[in-house]
Amino acid sequence: MEDMITTIFVLCDQLLKDLNIKEDPQVKMNNAEVMTVGLVAAYFFGGHASLRALL
Repeated sequence: MEDMITTIFVLCDQLLKDLNIKEDPQVKMNNAEVMTVGLVAAYFFGGHASLRALL
């Protein structure tokens, strides 16, 4: 599961770089991380993102 999450993050990060998407300098969580959370929740947990499911 960890390898799949890492792969999803790398693909999201590369996509954003290829599309030249710039981040706000004030962000605490970058766009690739936000995309990864949503995609992992959809793929592994049927769309239910809760901290309890990740622990």
